[in-house]
Amino acid sequence: MNRAVPAIARLTLREALRSRIVISFGLLLAAVVFGLPALLKGDGTPAGLVRMTLGYTLGTAFGLLLLATLWTGCALISGDITTRTLELTRVKPVSTWRLWLGKWLGLLLLDLLFLAGIYAATGLAVCHQMRQAPAATSHLRTARQKIKPDLPPLERQISEVFKQVGGDTLEAAEQRELRRRLRRELPFQPAALERGQQWSWHFSTGTPPDPRQPLWLRFQFDTDAYTRAIVKAECRLTGTPGGTHVAFDLDDFSTRRFEVPLDAATFGGDTRFTLSMRHTGDESTGPLMLQPRQGLDLLVPRVPLARNMLRAAVVQFSLLALVAALGLSLGALFSLPVAAFCATGIVLATLISLFVAGDPDAFADFEEGEHGPVQQLVTTVAAGTTRTIMRLTAPAVEPAPLQQLVAAELIPLRELRRSLLVNALLLPAGCGLLAAAALRRRELAA
Repeated sequence: MNRAVPAIARLTLREALRSRIVISFGLLLAAVVFGLPALLKGDGTPAGLVRMTLGYTLGTAFGLLLLATLWTGCALISGDITTRTLELTRVKPVSTWRLWLGKWLGLLLLDLLFLAGIYAATGLAVCHQMRQAPAATSHLRTARQKIKPDLPPLERQISEVFKQVGGDTLEAAEQRELRRRLRRELPFQPAALERGQQWSWHFSTGTPPDPRQPLWLRFQFDTDAYTRAIVKAECRLTGTPGGTHVAFDLDDFSTRRFEVPLDAATFGGDTRFTLSMRHTGDESTGPLMLQPRQGLDLLVPRVPLARNMLRAAVVQFSLLALVAALGLSLGALFSLPVAAFCATGIVLATLISLFVAGDPDAFADFEEGEHGPVQQLVTTVAAGTTRTIMRLTAPAVEPAPLQQLVAAELIPLRELRRSLLVNALLLPAGCGLLAAAALRRRELAA
């Protein structure tokens, strides 16, 4: 009985590899992985081509693999129920949870083969592009840890602003609404640097940066539309108090977001840095507008691109584990057409919730309008359902490994561990228990 799970996993994998549908899907993935890098032109720069190859190729291939995993999971158990293969478990008893676990592991082995091929082929394409322009793509060879400035916790800032505007004197419902609005707006609240004024921010890196590679400062500013190109600022990055520093000027804000490389060897083994910036534009220039929580980062090179790609693959594999578990559970609960319909509905609902999450005011603006009783009820139900889906799917969709790869940002180990724990263990375990209960009821009914 202890060998039942591996046996079912091997059988599931063997049957999948012999399937014409799986073979056709493998050829489609190969066409995407090898064809897209040859068709992409990028933004005219070697670095832009590498970024597009990583983002478009891995994103398209993973999206196809995700949908295939979901629908295959729906078909595995529901197909056995339809063909009455599941009744063989009564002849040679295998517990329902072992049956589900074996099929889940078999499907994951298949996903692992496809995902390894996708990343290996994309990695080779990226290496080829980097060899053709080594100097222009050197900063993409190492993943950089993104470090935000030391700022007060958001909850403390919300409480301070709440008291400043007299939130304590409001009704309970108005207090809740005010806190929700502050939580939505304060992370994006800009600070204005007027001409002649100076800003200072502090960064903590934890471990010293590699002196052989540059530090990077990433800025994202807004300025007056008519003076953007002539705004000037003097900047200085200092290590330990009284230590060495690097000074540089910013004299072109024609783009909203840009990165500045600095010599890390200047700072020795420093782990604390202070960035000072003074607005030095003339009288005709307007203020600099910066969102410190969103538009300012210190980027410290940490691990090679290949290791960061491996982390991205692990995060995506954990999401495939969750999707496979969901598909298998739907297949245990419903027939194949119904399971596939439910799976498609879940995907669409998740995509809608992600869209709404990107525009948090979308429902708020609509709910504040004047509606009739029926329309108001529909709006309330739709908003509540979408918010519930957002909360339920947040652990699965919050990781953004491809965005981090494209930006040459390090995927933190804590995100990887959390994704494995939630997406590859806890949530699939819940799906497995639900599927086992459904299959046990089928056995009893039969």
